[in-house]
Amino acid sequence: AATLVMTNPARQIVMDDFAYEHMGSFAYTGVAGRDVYDGNEVATGDPVFTRMTTMVPITFDYDIAPISSDAALANPEGAVRLDAVISQDNGWSRTVTLTDWTPFVGDEATVTGALDLAQLLALTKTMEEFSGLAYPTYSVEVVATTEVRGDVVQQPFKDEFESSMRFLLSDAQLMPAQNFAPESMDAVTVTRPVERPWSIDLPVLGITVEWAVMRMIAVGSGLLAIALVGVVLGSTALAARGGEVALIAARYGAFIVDAASTEVTFAGRRVEVQRIEDLVKIARQDGLFIVHERDEREDEYGVTRTTHRYHLVQPDVTYSYAVGSSTTGVRVDDPGAPR
Repeated sequence: AATLVMTNPARQIVMDDFAYEHMGSFAYTGVAGRDVYDGNEVATGDPVFTRMTTMVPITFDYDIAPISSDAALANPEGAVRLDAVISQDNGWSRTVTLTDWTPFVGDEATVTGALDLAQLLALTKTMEEFSGLAYPTYSVEVVATTEVRGDVVQQPFKDEFESSMRFLLSDAQLMPAQNFAPESMDAVTVTRPVERPWSIDLPVLGITVEWAVMRMIAVGSGLLAIALVGVVLGSTALAARGGEVALIAARYGAFIVDAASTEVTFAGRRVEVQRIEDLVKIARQDGLFIVHERDEREDEYGVTRTTHRYHLVQPDVTYSYAVGSSTTGVRVDDPGAPR
């Protein structure tokens, strides 16, 4: 991991998603007779009576906005147009242009057209005369088509958004259809290569760690490894100078207490273990300390022999480990003694 972090650049090129939301909103009005509507005017959602007016002004507002803060669309511009489609369930339809393409600059636009009910009814009458059919109502759908373009992380972006509002038209009135929806929105996602800080995903933890943090961890791990190597080498050097007793003190000093008396008596069954690690394992498991007993005895020849014993005391058993004896002093009549 340390090699991976140290050999990777601080930043990398990745494919990233940028999400945007198109939003469209229709509104219409019309001339109204006194006391026919609240406020004496036609409002969005009201029926329009052909005896009072056949011209219905329609306004469409458009907006595009990033869903996330890093998805800003640079240099947005485009164009909007309005059309009306009158149709019947048998498949007949005619399209009437309400506005030509109207350009805009920025992330929002407004366009206004007029729905001519007399023109639409005339189209239905022509169809009925030639077909011999007659229908009480027709579907009218006002369609706003928006083309927008710009730059996403310095690369071209282009998209199209279509929004519509549906009515039912008869000789007497234009009324909102059952699925009438003056407002609409649509989300779009584009993928672009972007430069971001190098990172690693850790799904188990549910986090993403960036390069700078990983490098700190790698450096810290390296320093810890060096420290551990130093401890091992130091312990080895200590053992070389002081023998096994010094090595035990260096490695397991946290588990060991020195006995104050040179003669320690323990009750219960005695069990000799073969390795100091066995005592340490039991001490860790049971939360106990190991008693270090130092026994120095001088024999009849003047040689002092030191024995180190380590004891782990439990109520009914004592585990012990002994380190081989060391000697000091030289016997007076020893042939090897200096003369």
